[in-house]
Amino acid sequence: MYNTTRQIGAVLGSAAIAVLIQARLAAELPAVPGGSGGASPMSFGGTLPEALQEGFSTAMGQSILLPAAVILIGMAVVLFFAKPQPIQGWGTPGSVPATSKGAKGAEVQSR
Repeated sequence: MYNTTRQIGAVLGSAAIAVLIQARLAAELPAVPGGSGGASPMSFGGTLPEALQEGFSTAMGQSILLPAAVILIGMAVVLFFAKPQPIQGWGTPGSVPATSKGAKGAEVQSR
């Protein structure tokens, strides 16, 4: 169950980041006149054109705020977790009697 929860969390987290990056890129990058987005993937490479650099860096900077916010919310939730309480009699020095009966009824000294 733990592994399934981790996998679902990773998928949902990755999808949320991808959606946010795409939305921020659409908002920050200038529209290309006559562009239909039909360029082949092989035509891209090298450095980002100068006209797109500012919008791209702004969009990436804004999209990194989502993971930071999730981390802060997680830290706030952890503060409300209950502190584990020690169980009386388990590992406390006064809980073990000084002597006890062994397997054949003989008294044995505790360590």
